[in-house]
Amino acid sequence: MSENKPLTRQQWYVLIAAFLGWMFDGLEMGLFPLAARPAVRDLMKTVTESGVTQYPAEAIVGDWSGWLMTCFLLGAAAGGLLFGWLGDRLGRVRTMALSIAVYAVFTGLCCFATAPWHLGVLRFCAAVGMGGEWALGVALVMECWPEKFRPILAGVIGAAANFGFLAISLIAVLFIVDEETWRWIMVVGAAPAVLAVLVLVMIPESERWKESVKASKSKPIREVFGTRLLRPTLLGICFAGVPLIATWGAVSGFLPIWTDQLAGGERTLEVTVSVLESAGDRVTLRTLESAEYLKVSDDGAADSPQGHPVDDVAAPRYEAKRTHNLEKTPSPGKEFKYRVTVTNRGRRAGTGVTVGDRLQIDIFDASSIKLKAPEATDVSFDAATGELVWTIGELEHKDPHAKGWIQTVLSIGAILGCFIGALLANWLGRRPAYFVLCLTSLISCAYLFNCLSQYNAQFIAVAAVAGLTSAAFYGWLPLYLPELFPTRVRATGQGVAFNFARILAAGGAQLTAVLIIAFDGSYPKACAIIVLIYLVGMVLIWFAPETKGKPLPE
Repeated sequence: MSENKPLTRQQWYVLIAAFLGWMFDGLEMGLFPLAARPAVRDLMKTVTESGVTQYPAEAIVGDWSGWLMTCFLLGAAAGGLLFGWLGDRLGRVRTMALSIAVYAVFTGLCCFATAPWHLGVLRFCAAVGMGGEWALGVALVMECWPEKFRPILAGVIGAAANFGFLAISLIAVLFIVDEETWRWIMVVGAAPAVLAVLVLVMIPESERWKESVKASKSKPIREVFGTRLLRPTLLGICFAGVPLIATWGAVSGFLPIWTDQLAGGERTLEVTVSVLESAGDRVTLRTLESAEYLKVSDDGAADSPQGHPVDDVAAPRYEAKRTHNLEKTPSPGKEFKYRVTVTNRGRRAGTGVTVGDRLQIDIFDASSIKLKAPEATDVSFDAATGELVWTIGELEHKDPHAKGWIQTVLSIGAILGCFIGALLANWLGRRPAYFVLCLTSLISCAYLFNCLSQYNAQFIAVAAVAGLTSAAFYGWLPLYLPELFPTRVRATGQGVAFNFARILAAGGAQLTAVLIIAFDGSYPKACAIIVLIYLVGMVLIWFAPETKGKPLPE
């Protein structure tokens, strides 16, 4: 392909179609974290004879949410292999259109789910299409555009998904995704099906791929895992795995959740208690989370679950709940912990806030009760009646949009970072650039998780920097991965490298969850451990080939 020929309309069509495909990929990835919890709660709710809606225990919801994330990551890995192979055998365009149609259709079908396992199956199938689309789009663009544009194209590729993340973040800022509205979000996820049709009609096939398959028959799976390409394949998985583990296990995966915890308006009381030997089967996970006896009052309202009349729109609004990390019902005589959490979701602070609760001393051993209250609060317990009184005092209102704003600044930082990562690789070279990205990501994330503990302007600014540095890899990867594989197996090689790394990311997310429990619910301590993965990348990159200034291998 001549470097001096003017760009054609077809080349622009290829870039636009691929950009939209990657953007919808990002929207797809950011969509489900918003909808997973309300979806599982809605699908597992029950209604009593008196008409009261009961939701499943939080531990069950969390367990299903973890499985849904696992289904997504495994599906993406399978998609990278399947659609990458199809792309090298059948062509980039037809296979890319099919991959877009798959993730759009199966995401839309989530709207009709009636059980959590339905979501798991549909999420896996949707992720298969999404995992394939990334590698196909990268291969098509890199093969159709001149070599001189590849660094900026790599930035565009990485940034596109983050535009999708940004769009879904704004939804979290502007709208409430709950048990009543989550199905509409799934319908939005079906929109890319239109793009699949446009790809088939308007996008030309890669001439480079056509010439490659004429020269020799493509056997992509055998070659990628064969002797000659096994080393670059494994290196590609590792280089993609490092940033993906940090992203899903810390920055994008858990920073918004930690932000929600820091955004004020919330106090937590830790209760340690033992189950009586005589309790039998009267203890269930739902019993442990029952808020039947939880009441909140303040200086301006009588005892009630909400604290103020509904028509006082500016008043404090209290939400009181019990939460725990149990996966199964504790046996008789077993000691366990749970938390009583009170949140002020109103528009102004509450004063003289008091929480009342009553432990069921017919199933819990009152003499075993241990209470751990936050500073500046006081708690008393009557072992004879089970009555618990927790005096909080002033409780500021919680910013309900804080996590949405953090995800927004992460997305904006990521968009800039993708261009910076690609341009840095073109300027310094592939290996020095990856080293610098690992170093700057480690520094920014270490400062964020070790030195900050308040949601304020500094927290938002550092989060944006962490979003920029940790996402810059997604501008580096589309530039470097195509350079590891010849044309006839490029889509397969990229798909295997990037999407198999998602399996590592699934393990990283699970490890973060384990560390959170080990650190007694501390998100920053767990995330600070996970981001040390960047040290591995700083060493491993020097075992890879330097490809700066070299054409794509044929």
